[in-house]
Amino acid sequence: MKVPGATLANVLEFNDSNDGDFYKGQISYRGVAYNFEINVYNGKIINWSEEKNKQN
Repeated sequence: MKVPGATLANVLEFNDSNDGDFYKGQISYRGVAYNFEINVYNGKIINWSEEKNKQN
C-alpha cells in the first residue's frame, strides 16, 4: 500500500475519468495530500503525487 495506515475514511475523492480509462483519487493522511490515477483495466498506478497540507 502506498499510504500505510490510511483507511477508507482518509479518501477524499475517488472518481472515474471523463474517458473512463483511469480512476482519479485523493487521500489526506497525517498532513499530506496524495493525488493518484489508477489504470481501470489493470489496476496499476499511472500517476502519483504527494504534497504537504498547508497550515493556516
